[in-house]
Amino acid sequence: DRIMLSPDRRKAVIVDYKFGAVPNDDSHLRQVRGYIDALKEATGIHDVSGFIWYVRLGRIVTAG
Repeated sequence: DRIMLSPDRRKAVIVDYKFGAVPNDDSHLRQVRGYIDALKEATGIHDVSGFIWYVRLGRIVTAG
């Protein structure tokens, strides 16, 4: 997983790397959305985006 901050530290992007299949439920989405909420609360950064990158499938899903 990776958290990237803008130079002014007002924006953040979270990428969760997955190497398996996309699950039939929304567990990965819930996980990344939890990361987003935790980062907002811990840092006060409100502009946070999250993505799931299914590396082997070449697929990126927006989580928030």
